[in-house]
Amino acid sequence: MTGVQTCALPIWERILKIKYGNILILSLSLILIGLIVYYFAEKDSFVIYKRNSFINCQEDSRVYYEISVREFSDSNGDGIGDINGIINNLDYLENLGIGAINLLPIQESYSSHGYDIIDYKKIKKEYGTMEDFENLIKEANRRDIKVNISLVLNNTSDKHMWFEEAKNGNNKYRDYYIWKRSEDDVDKINHNIIAPSTKFAWRELNEHNIYYALLSPCMPDLNLSNEFVKNEIKDIAKFYIDKGVDGFKLESVKLYFNSYKENVEFIENL
Repeated sequence: MTGVQTCALPIWERILKIKYGNILILSLSLILIGLIVYYFAEKDSFVIYKRNSFINCQEDSRVYYEISVREFSDSNGDGIGDINGIINNLDYLENLGIGAINLLPIQESYSSHGYDIIDYKKIKKEYGTMEDFENLIKEANRRDIKVNISLVLNNTSDKHMWFEEAKNGNNKYRDYYIWKRSEDDVDKINHNIIAPSTKFAWRELNEHNIYYALLSPCMPDLNLSNEFVKNEIKDIAKFYIDKGVDGFKLESVKLYFNSYKENVEFIENL
């Protein structure tokens, strides 16, 4: 007599099927949970910033294109990208479907990266003039392209007028920065993910002038708890809003304070 013979899987194969089946289910579950958490975290973050008059974010479907001016397009043949180079390429960006551009730091600075601001209200000379920048906004708006710029608020250059005044003893500007008055000040500075030991962030001008500069001795950290500093930030933002800038990318926000809550509160209360 003939018939179809069925064989049970060996025990080890059955164990593997159960084991890896469970692993697959567990993995998919964790991914789903992660997506849910991400969704609500992003939602809460958006609500927080949308309420903020300083940021005033708007949710839209525009494509944002970030530009490092130095590397983008050189209009005068000096080998360095500039603002007029961006203007010359606005039609190209429009044809790509770009609805907004984010410009990495464009203010006057010594470094090529531009995160050591010397003057917040001047355009880096290599990139052009304030008139060029105003023309960029005008031409971008004509094509319905928004213009956003980076704001570096965690620190300035050590060549900034504020720091020059601070190290020379001007009491007002002295408090714009963070100075070591005793060993207790070292412990008061919050540790963070980038610098687990902030003892190395204290930079010495001389025995009586030791300041906090997390990223570089040339980039002293601002005292963002100081009301005068907050007012300076508001003034800088208003200056560019009056020029026609649509928004700001705040750089190194996680370095402002040591917690997400403090950083959000700082931005909300500006």
